[in-house]
Amino acid sequence: MTGVREMSEDCMRSLAHGFIVAVMLVSNAAGQAAPSAKAVPDVKTADATAVEFYRWYVKQVDDGGSPLMQSPQQVKEYVSASLWKVLQQTHGVEKDADYFLKAQDTMEDWAANISASPATMVDGSARTVVTLGASATSKKYLALDMIQEDGRWEIRRVTEAPQAK
Repeated sequence: MTGVREMSEDCMRSLAHGFIVAVMLVSNAAGQAAPSAKAVPDVKTADATAVEFYRWYVKQVDDGGSPLMQSPQQVKEYVSASLWKVLQQTHGVEKDADYFLKAQDTMEDWAANISASPATMVDGSARTVVTLGASATSKKYLALDMIQEDGRWEIRRVTEAPQAK
């Protein structure tokens, strides 16, 4: 019986050793594949890009800044080349309202409450609705048309969206 037990223990050790070697080989192979996976850029969705932009933009305005005047390079990263030309000509103002906010001022709860609907694709561009604010009196809905330029989603047009129901 002792011989069977010793053989059984040897067999278990061999299996355990083989399992450990297999895990190490798989881990090593995964580690070697990782650098090529990192070479692929992190591609954001259009709606995630819109939320990222508005979080930054509203904060800048709330802090008393003028993003188009003080941070044009950062704004330029989020807008299409055609919209950038329009913004330069109009200084980002449209009918006495900020182009991106469609308002003269921000509401107190906008910076902490920014969301976007899942983007839908229409004729090669993405459309999303950004919601600023949380209360019925502060909510602002903005419809964004976005296109891909230089591998990123960029804002091509902002219009007021009808109030969501």
